[in-house]
Amino acid sequence: MLRLLELGLATLEDEERDQDATRPPTQGSFEVRVPVGYLVPGNDPVYHHVNGPAATPHVAIMGKTGTGKTRTGLQMLQRLRSVTSHDVPFLVFDFAKGDIAANDQFRNETGAKVFAPPEDLIPLAPLALPEQSETAIKMAARRFVNTIGSVVRLGPIQKQRALQIVTSVYHEFRGRTPDMEYVAESAAQLYEENGWSPDSLTACLREFTDFPLFQKAEELERHPFFEGSHIIDVHRLPADLRKLTVFLVLDHLYTEIMTMKDAPLDEKKNRRQRLVIVIDEAHHYLACKQPTLEQMVREVRSKGVGIWLLSQSPDDFDQSDYNFSKEMGLSIVFACVVEKQKMLESILGGRIDTKEVSNLPAGTAIMRTSETIGPVRVKAWEP
Repeated sequence: MLRLLELGLATLEDEERDQDATRPPTQGSFEVRVPVGYLVPGNDPVYHHVNGPAATPHVAIMGKTGTGKTRTGLQMLQRLRSVTSHDVPFLVFDFAKGDIAANDQFRNETGAKVFAPPEDLIPLAPLALPEQSETAIKMAARRFVNTIGSVVRLGPIQKQRALQIVTSVYHEFRGRTPDMEYVAESAAQLYEENGWSPDSLTACLREFTDFPLFQKAEELERHPFFEGSHIIDVHRLPADLRKLTVFLVLDHLYTEIMTMKDAPLDEKKNRRQRLVIVIDEAHHYLACKQPTLEQMVREVRSKGVGIWLLSQSPDDFDQSDYNFSKEMGLSIVFACVVEKQKMLESILGGRIDTKEVSNLPAGTAIMRTSETIGPVRVKAWEP
């Protein structure tokens, strides 16, 4: 197993073993119970238990631009620090304007570090393998091609060429980790040798050379994403490269997460939260049908990882191949346009009029939490 992967997992799992060994049986809790606002009417506080027994730690926050969905998500991340007995690091992908990365108060209060490529290289090697087997190479090459194809239109011939390129690079680098730039160079060389005309595949790969994103693999001992909180600000990149950057990071993290043991439980069956991954402006990603994002939402809860998706409407979660709303433990809907009545009711767990949602006042959302029976109106923030 690569040193990159070994160090990241060893640090986290050693810490968990130490805590389990020293924690008295009746003390210490992994409970993550976050305040999300006040009932309307009534003003009673409303909470969500993120990681209780059989709970899903995933969160959906929806609303049109300016309704406060990002503000609410950041507020919840800040509150994690005060309601847990252990640190819960987060990784936020800032898609649109870089306003999360530029939020000095949020960064200072959470200690989050910002990476803004291409100026700041992301400390991760997206093509790192968990093991150097032929099966691992085939799976990694296929995952890479599927990720590229979820953003850039690739025909059957281009997909086959992409598989050939990535697989040959892995074999050439046996025991080492290739960089994205080398994959792009190998593609250009193969196309030139065969007299193939440049196409969408080579144009996409060339962007990884024009806009460096990741640290050189040989210069990277480990990545820090389980050890502290981070913001990856992609808003300066071309639109397709923003998505590819996020998906490549998710691909790598998914592979790493799935090699970990299940996160430990406390006496009340609360599962320790190891990481929260927040995708802002998630509608840009959900429509791509990128397989890793779906796999993460379905599979990482036992590993102590939560996926928070901030999007514009409940409609965004109902994709042709998968309904993401089924996996959400907390759903928060601010004012937005909803075309699918059944989707709205599915995500909130009760009958709600779409007109009521479109006319919600500023700061007020309709929510379904772990501690409410059906949807409730909640004042999430004061205008």
